[in-house]
Amino acid sequence: MSRGLLYICQSAKGANGEPTRLLCYDLRGTGSTRSLYNFDLSSYLAPMELAEHEIYDRIGEEGFARLVAGFYRRVPSDEILGPMYPAADLAGAELRLREFLIQRFGGPDRYSQQRGHPRLRMRHVRFHIDARARSRWIALMQQAQAEANLPDDAAHVLRNFFENTATFLINQG
Repeated sequence: MSRGLLYICQSAKGANGEPTRLLCYDLRGTGSTRSLYNFDLSSYLAPMELAEHEIYDRIGEEGFARLVAGFYRRVPSDEILGPMYPAADLAGAELRLREFLIQRFGGPDRYSQQRGHPRLRMRHVRFHIDARARSRWIALMQQAQAEANLPDDAAHVLRNFFENTATFLINQG
């Protein structure tokens, strides 16, 4: 008679419902079970990153409104970015950024309906954007993100987008 191995495994779930441990038992022998393996899965399971098109569903119009309003509250007094934004058009700039972000991250396409294709580089070519202006834009946006208190998964995706796009828009030096 051959003594084959018989294992049964189950995952233990954490408070968020994600598996945290994998428990495997040897069912051979007298009917008693003993744990053979008890793997900690936390180092193997990275949290799933939120897809860009899911951001709107996650934070809604209100999240984008808080974020963009927080950014534009900081712009007028900033010595680098303030001069790039005419005071008479600050509200318009805020609306355009908010509508662009809403569309870009899965919301209604009001931006394109009103303004056409975003054409970011073309729309920003008239501004002097160097590494210093890029860094300041990122710093103000990060402050606005902290103030807006967005969920971590959404904030992470937005932060990556802002950093990459701001670098893309550098047109000086």
